[in-house]
Amino acid sequence: MGLHYLSEQVSPITLTIERLWRGQYRLRASVLFLIIGAFAAGVAGDVGAFAFLLLGGPLAGKLTFQLIFWGWVIIAAVGVWRSANSLIDIPTWRGSTKYVGSIKIVTAKLFVCTWIVAVLGAVGVEPEHVLRLFQ
Repeated sequence: MGLHYLSEQVSPITLTIERLWRGQYRLRASVLFLIIGAFAAGVAGDVGAFAFLLLGGPLAGKLTFQLIFWGWVIIAAVGVWRSANSLIDIPTWRGSTKYVGSIKIVTAKLFVCTWIVAVLGAVGVEPEHVLRLFQ
């Protein structure tokens, strides 16, 4: 499924984003995509917003930033979550490695939740409002 049958016509960036969304990268790589990509998406969003501001469209500029930044954060957060889920199905884990794997899974999912709450807090959303969604 997916876009693999069109791999010659689809850019490598699109294929990378598709693999990230599906959680097909190792957990460490997915977390790096989330952290570094969020900063890069912020810069790209700022550039797009600045271009619209120069053209006299402040609302379009704000929307451009929001779409680029939050689009990346959501895609990367889902990728980290799914990469953590892929660790559940490793059949060769025995003994203490089973506990290490469980710690990795729980830590990755807590990191995603904490990251999103922190990013929302950075843009002015109070953590109490976010946590109220989970009650």
